[in-house]
Amino acid sequence: MGFTIDLNGSKVANALPIDIEDDKIWNVLSEQDYLIKAKIENGNKILGDWPIDFNYGIKTGLTEAFLLTDIVKNELIKLDEKNMEIIKPVLRGKDLDKYKIKFKNYYLINSHNGAREQNIAPIDINNYPIVKEYLDSFGDKLLNRSDQGITPFNLRNCAYLLEFSKSKIIYQEIVQQPSFAFDKKGEFFCLDTARIITGEKLMFLLTILNSNLFFYSVKNFYGGGGLGNTGIRMKHTFIDKFPVPEIENLKPFENLAEYLTHLNDPKQVPFIEKVSNESVSQVFEGLVNLMVYELYFEEEMKAKQIDVLQFVTEKSFPDITKAGDPKAIIKKVYNDLQQKDNPIRNRILVASSRSETIARINETTS
Repeated sequence: MGFTIDLNGSKVANALPIDIEDDKIWNVLSEQDYLIKAKIENGNKILGDWPIDFNYGIKTGLTEAFLLTDIVKNELIKLDEKNMEIIKPVLRGKDLDKYKIKFKNYYLINSHNGAREQNIAPIDINNYPIVKEYLDSFGDKLLNRSDQGITPFNLRNCAYLLEFSKSKIIYQEIVQQPSFAFDKKGEFFCLDTARIITGEKLMFLLTILNSNLFFYSVKNFYGGGGLGNTGIRMKHTFIDKFPVPEIENLKPFENLAEYLTHLNDPKQVPFIEKVSNESVSQVFEGLVNLMVYELYFEEEMKAKQIDVLQFVTEKSFPDITKAGDPKAIIKKVYNDLQQKDNPIRNRILVASSRSETIARINETTS
């Protein structure tokens, strides 16, 4: 039941009583949003307590010097192949999208400053005279920049240097939709317009982070508010407050994350006749959104017969990482989902009309 409170002499009816703890984020919310938030936080562990680490991208202090185009990279390597040792593929924030890495052939001069904890010595630029000459061409801008290491040719200290060579989630910080992608091989560095997450259970977390529920929650509860009409800032000190259920069976989520990463690989040509990979991806994203909703709103979804996890089995959604032909598996699963009697398809179609909770979240993230 609501009650009436007095704010500086103004009566506010139908307010909800809440307890505010000193060390907690608090929000002014509608009753519906408040109840959704309560369900999200019900006994779940916040991301900051999961076995993962958030880290910044590389801060160069002079991007125009340390960020190379493909043409300049090739020229430096042509002059001395040894330069390949310190030239690494790099991503900018705008090269990242939902489940997608859009590598634009930019490279980083990784003349790092070492990492004392890992006994990694700083790069001696004198071992790379062609690169040194190239950097020297930037003159005082290189010498006088604030972010530098033991010499102007070295990048600033980065204690987490080795994290970039691990499997990791990479994401853009200022976004209009979730933009979390997966670098399985630890292939890419990223600039400071992006961030990385390393640790355990990353493919499961990838589905959570790219979900409508997560975007809605950061925008309304855990972030610093919206940017314009649609944008938000995915600052790690905001998003690590998001609660995530600890579940035993991660496989359905991991398998779908693999499907979506495969479909959103720009190198993959369409493999279903007259259907783009983007359209196929949207079908699987709709399913993942319902799977994530069910982790938080299981009782409501089962009561309204819109739960889907019971149907997402290893048999129906095989692991493509163990398959000789991933495309054939994805194609079969997609075609099965298009059948009119498919229970997952039919529950996706009616979920918003049956659940005010899902309708509210979808409405604010569309």
